[in-house]
Amino acid sequence: PKVMRRVVMADDGWALVVADAAQLEPRVLAAMAGDVGLATAAGEIDLYAALAQSFGGERANAKIAMLSAMYGGTSGDASKLLAVMRQRFPQAYQFVEDAAKAGEEGRLVRSWLGRTCPPPSQRWRDLVS
Repeated sequence: PKVMRRVVMADDGWALVVADAAQLEPRVLAAMAGDVGLATAAGEIDLYAALAQSFGGERANAKIAMLSAMYGGTSGDASKLLAVMRQRFPQAYQFVEDAAKAGEEGRLVRSWLGRTCPPPSQRWRDLVS
């Protein structure tokens, strides 16, 4: 967290390196889903600021909508913002929904780089059936 950065210091002779992934997950989603609208916004330095117009001019709303779509957020204003997300960026939204459904059905979900979400065990299937 930003407030902790002043108290984290490298030992003598060492350096800490910080890497900013620059809103990587939604940019990857835009590419994987082939969503032209989202991909256009992903080409900007601040993706959420680029999306803000779709969410009443509020960057924070764009961020909530995007993260809720990708990670299943439903609290607060998320459901209202997800409706906008679904309408404005249908391919990206559907891509995530399809992957979630596949996982819920116990099917294998695989990333472009080959990472997989393994199918659930029989014990899990018995528990939730």
